[in-house]
Amino acid sequence: MTESGGATSWLRAVLGAAAKKAAANLDFDALLAKHEAQANQEKTRWISQRECDQNYETARNLAALFQGLWPDTPNLIRAYRDRVSEIYRLARDDNSELYLAEPRFASLVGLQGITLTSPESVHRGVIQMHLLACILAHAWNPSEAMLAWSELVEQRRQKITSDVEKGIESPFSAAAVAAEEYISSSQLGFWDCNARAWLQMTQTVLMRDQMKVEQVLKNAELPVGKSILSYQRVIPTWLSALAALENLVLGRPQEAQDGDILQAISAWNIYPDLYVFGPKNTEAHFHDRLVPRTGIITIGCDPGARAQSNNMFRSLSLSQL
Repeated sequence: MTESGGATSWLRAVLGAAAKKAAANLDFDALLAKHEAQANQEKTRWISQRECDQNYETARNLAALFQGLWPDTPNLIRAYRDRVSEIYRLARDDNSELYLAEPRFASLVGLQGITLTSPESVHRGVIQMHLLACILAHAWNPSEAMLAWSELVEQRRQKITSDVEKGIESPFSAAAVAAEEYISSSQLGFWDCNARAWLQMTQTVLMRDQMKVEQVLKNAELPVGKSILSYQRVIPTWLSALAALENLVLGRPQEAQDGDILQAISAWNIYPDLYVFGPKNTEAHFHDRLVPRTGIITIGCDPGARAQSNNMFRSLSLSQL
């Protein structure tokens, strides 16, 4: 099978009905037909250059719009790059129809030809926005995710505009410029669809680990609130998860207070060992090479002791002392 044919098969495999619904105004059947017709002449393409350019602009606009919110997480970014490379190797070895050459991940998340080994300064914030897209695509169906993206963009734009009017934000800053840029629903739909396609591939390649995480979440009976769809809930969840994963890949144990954060972590395919304490104590050991032995999550699921915050806290289970 040629590389281009593999790309088409991969795209067909990962873009299920839910993904197509994510961008109902985008004709994926036409997109695939166009790709197949040009396969012999353009073997390195899997989406049109125009669509690739548009996804790149969407990613950069979102990164500029939300810049300054996320914590510095260089170790998480390096670990995630490593995991992405591993996923591609496994996909290539286990199922050629799921394999795409690694540089195409750049197009998938909007980096347009920038490889995962490029300096972070070249694409600052785009990986963080991709991780946010994975949270939304992992937790909700396409229509719910689109509602969330629309609210996130609008609320962030209003906040920046207000800050400019109050003199808090410079009208010439990247964020202020981004707030003036129009991001269409079709752009957001394509952005969500790409994240959804990526997640479907990772869940196939890493099925065993994903099933183990889901089983722990089920046993823990932690709440996963639909209110995360609001701007006030999803942004703190995203930021807390970024900080928590940075600590975990550094071997710093954490405590989860609700299921929202664990859903986010599951979407990123980095697997710390999990300890659940409650009516049914549960342990899940992943032996993830990206997470040191001390990088564990302790989940206290006693309803009477559960905190109302969705923050992550430093924690160490007794077995690790």
